[in-house]
Amino acid sequence: MMNACRTVEHFLEEKTCLDCGSRPVLRLTLQSNRNGNAGRYYYICVRVKCGRFHSFDDDLGCYPHNPRCHCDEPSRRQRAGFKRKTAGRLHYVCARGGCDFYDELVTKDRRTVMGDDTLIGSMTQLTFID
Repeated sequence: MMNACRTVEHFLEEKTCLDCGSRPVLRLTLQSNRNGNAGRYYYICVRVKCGRFHSFDDDLGCYPHNPRCHCDEPSRRQRAGFKRKTAGRLHYVCARGGCDFYDELVTKDRRTVMGDDTLIGSMTQLTFID
């Protein structure tokens, strides 16, 4: 499927942290990450009093049919981490961290959609071949 996310490098050329104005830096999630993100690169503000997560440095969850964020770009579908009050819920965010877009994925009758723990666990064991 076609990648709908614009490159994060493009974001870094034109944007700074939405909370403090600093420039985000690239980090790697630990292999022990329990949210299904082990080994994924991401951008985060490293200013001590900020720490805002900006975006992952990949195209997982990016599809052309996703809702458009406030940057007028297709958003990224992802699952809230275990430590969040919305743990396990699927939602959309700005794919490159350029705005504060957030929208929960809901069914037609407005019920929240939850990520499947078994599926997420299985997916963390996959390797991809280029």
